[in-house]
Amino acid sequence: MPVLGVDVSHHNGQIDWPAVARSNVRFAYVKASEGAFSVDPRFAENWAELGATTLLRSAYHFARPGGADRGARAQAEHFTDVVGTAPWPRMLPPALDLETDGGLAPEKVLDWVRAFVSHAEQLLRRELVIYTGRLWREVLGDPIVPELGTRMLWTARYGTQEPKVPRTWSRWDIWQFTDGASGEVQVIPGIRGAVDADRFRGTLEELQALATPAPTGVA
Repeated sequence: MPVLGVDVSHHNGQIDWPAVARSNVRFAYVKASEGAFSVDPRFAENWAELGATTLLRSAYHFARPGGADRGARAQAEHFTDVVGTAPWPRMLPPALDLETDGGLAPEKVLDWVRAFVSHAEQLLRRELVIYTGRLWREVLGDPIVPELGTRMLWTARYGTQEPKVPRTWSRWDIWQFTDGASGEVQVIPGIRGAVDADRFRGTLEELQALATPAPTGVA
């Protein structure tokens, strides 16, 4: 049975993470950064409080390709500075959230993504998950980029039908199936109002295997 998760940002307000942990939710992605300078106002609070639960957790960076101050390396370094490189317990692979082309030509966007992924993975010492879908298929022309196809795909489709998979990937790994307003809306204890909800394709044991282990004595 797919494993339930959520992804949140400051737009979700203050979250009661112990209440979330007592629900059917088993993992959470929290927004850390955007562009080269922005930090999500609730990241530090969400990260610390998540760390005190048994939930699997990770962070995502909202990509802003384009612009002299928005280079891929600068954004990868900003993301790393916000999240840190410590071997956080129960941390899933970090994610790049690619939803906008920044006005760049498709090939320039792909160059940007390649550069971000390469630099961020060197700094974080983890492979990334890539969140994308319609942008990749409809704006970028659904290119096949083999070196990115080895990364996990996180994509969205709100409803009961599985998402369309861009040609670079053979399948989805995480499916964002609702934005809290459309699709199979979930009421998550501890989170007020609309919330994005996700399914991991595999089992809980398979998801746990992707996470950094908890140190001895930590549940």
